[in-house]
Amino acid sequence: MKIIRFCALALFIVVFHLTSLSQTDKGMENIYDQLKVDKNKIAKEFVTYKILPNDTNSMIYVIPVKTEEEEGWWSADIHLLKLSTNSGKIITYSIFENAIQCDAIKLYKIWIDSAPYDIKSNKRAFGIRLDYTNNSRAAGFDGETLLLVEEKNGVFLNVLKLDVSKNVAYGGGDCENTEMYKQRSILVIDKMNSNKGYNNIIEKVHFEHFYLNKDCEDGKKEKKNFENVFQYNDSLYICNGQRKDGW
Repeated sequence: MKIIRFCALALFIVVFHLTSLSQTDKGMENIYDQLKVDKNKIAKEFVTYKILPNDTNSMIYVIPVKTEEEEGWWSADIHLLKLSTNSGKIITYSIFENAIQCDAIKLYKIWIDSAPYDIKSNKRAFGIRLDYTNNSRAAGFDGETLLLVEEKNGVFLNVLKLDVSKNVAYGGGDCENTEMYKQRSILVIDKMNSNKGYNNIIEKVHFEHFYLNKDCEDGKKEKKNFENVFQYNDSLYICNGQRKDGW
């Protein structure tokens, strides 16, 4: 009897999972139809969506649509939209042209960053993060680009584009004497200082340079820290002076 109940439960879970996948696929197809784009050009493996914690009645979708493609290379626009979770209708829709360039350094993930980017009073932005990597043994690379997005007057605006992570390894593929460079940025909203009603954004940069030993352990590290201030100007955040980093 226990075996029969277990099998019945397992069958129910499988059917429920397949039904949920079918409904999700159908929902995405409806969204693609509303965009009126060539579905063959949608990079579906990178499509992502998320309900933001400050707006639970809608969902944000990031849909890359390829504009050019050749062997080993492609570029894409990002179709960014907000849908009502009740009606399924598009509330806000914008296109970020040529937002993605993919060649020897390949895109492997897109995700929505819902950290509280309170760029002004009663105004919270969100992020789109693009993660890249390559497969080079001689010069390995992985990095991350942040697109900070504001919704304003019925459209989405990319108010800041910033490379927030970059890791480079120079070597022949073996650990010993592989030269490593690592840099990571954290953004802090400065609510005490603002320009045109928009809070300044402080970028805190941490940089490391070191070599690996034969056991693939980090050697003595050269560490540096930098700080950059971005101020809002018209529709963009601009670095106050030349941006400082470890490179």
